[in-house]
Amino acid sequence: ILKATEASWVQVKIDDDQVREALLQPNDAVQWKANKKFFLTLGNAGGIQAQLNGQDLGPFGPSGVVVRKEIVGDVVIPH
Repeated sequence: ILKATEASWVQVKIDDDQVREALLQPNDAVQWKANKKFFLTLGNAGGIQAQLNGQDLGPFGPSGVVVRKEIVGDVVIPH
């Protein structure tokens, strides 16, 4: 689950197959399911709160910074 606290563009690649994009405004949320992994690109890392299987993933970076992260299982890998 990705929830916006600030406006942010997000893109997710699911299991090396599907690509989804969203422009989130504060309080918007999106949820995706994967079998193996996600590859996230966040246009405003500080404006997104992320949860994986109910666990908070913590901040991905400061406001205004573009961040790419790969999530495999329950491991977050920076790119």
